Amino acid sequence: MLSFNDSNFFNLLMENQKVLAAVSGGPDSMVLAWIFHQRGGLHGIVHCDFALREESIEEADFVAEMAAKWGIPFFSKRLETADYALDNKISVQVAARELRYDFFRELIDKEGFDWVVLGHHADDQAESILMNLLRGGSSRHLMGIPRVNGPFWRPLLDYSKADILKFAEDNQIPFRLDPSNDSSKYLRNLIRNELAPVLSTVNPSWQHQLIEREKSYAAQFQWLMDHSFRESAVKKDQETGNIEINLNTHSSEELKIFLPLWLENEGFSGIHAVEIARLIDSEVGRKLFLEGFEILKDRQTIVIRKVKKESEAVELLVSLDEVGEKEWEIKQQRLRLEWHNANDSLKSGKGEEMFRMDAEKIHWPLKVRTWQKGDRMQPLGFHGTKKIKDIFIDQKVSRFNKSEVLLFEDAKQIICLSGFRIAEGVKLDQNTKKELRIYLKTV
Repeated sequence: MLSFNDSNFFNLLMENQKVLAAVSGGPDSMVLAWIFHQRGGLHGIVHCDFALREESIEEADFVAEMAAKWGIPFFSKRLETADYALDNKISVQVAARELRYDFFRELIDKEGFDWVVLGHHADDQAESILMNLLRGGSSRHLMGIPRVNGPFWRPLLDYSKADILKFAEDNQIPFRLDPSNDSSKYLRNLIRNELAPVLSTVNPSWQHQLIEREKSYAAQFQWLMDHSFRESAVKKDQETGNIEINLNTHSSEELKIFLPLWLENEGFSGIHAVEIARLIDSEVGRKLFLEGFEILKDRQTIVIRKVKKESEAVELLVSLDEVGEKEWEIKQQRLRLEWHNANDSLKSGKGEEMFRMDAEKIHWPLKVRTWQKGDRMQPLGFHGTKKIKDIFIDQKVSRFNKSEVLLFEDAKQIICLSGFRIAEGVKLDQNTKKELRIYLKTV
């Protein structure tokens, strides 16, 4: 029985976290939003109009009116689902899911939401497991819909549709019914409308038993994930969100099972998780560009990095009179340059990289850019020049990270390579009176 005070609704919620409810207007999402609103834990309502039915505009208006009545910020978007499906050669259902979750992630980034709560319930869970079985899904698909994956949280998974409808009736929560749910055109509706009633005549408890088996299987699989895969194969930078997957810790077949599931738990869509997992058997240097991420198959790893946009060559010109007066942001790094006397104390901010060089040996202006094929420099301590490419190879710099290294070039030579060293020609010596200090920090 669904209870207003059930701990499932708030057990993951921490103080000051912002919750966005995805609301279609149906009973499931309206009950979910109502409960969070009554407890004062709802900070936004989002509605997606998939432009597939005439009634969709009325449903969007209904949700907007409820949000206004409750005094909750409202976000909506009309999605050209049919066109997107046609352009990408995918089903309408898959297109709707991709567009919907992309919009949710966009709002998370722009509005600072910590959670998106979704109205999936026990009937949805049972239907999903059956769908996966009928489609011949792998063993990981027996786990059904996850309660939590990344910022997406489904508090209603333990409750049946009947529980939700009863709760809506008892609390006089308004909702709209989607007439397309009565059609058996799609597999999920076919299972709901025709297969489920037959199963109930054979075993009235089939849904409960299937879900309980799923919970047991999911718990076992999660233990394997935590103790076998995550601890040994995954390295995640908590500050940047960058992820490195070690491909040497498990067999290829094991990785193909564990990696997509782990990625989905991290908030990646199922389609993107499968795309990334395909890199396991791809050639070294293969890259993927997904929404907000760049993924590289390196020598023995798959590297996933959050980016604002796809990596591209950059170039910045810094004049002599800008030193100490300006800061720049380049390749997701904050750059500043300062003049110092040779005997000044050494100070840099937390997480900041600092390079020191003789100011009088620099020929202005400075060009700050990404590396190009054929670039050479004379690293500190070397007698001759060396290709930047060879420095990267010596330092085992991944193909992924090469594009993020910054070069500082004056009118005559490359004087600094971020993350590595300065050039021999600008080093400090006993005659140095004035220094140029370069500071870089990841943002």
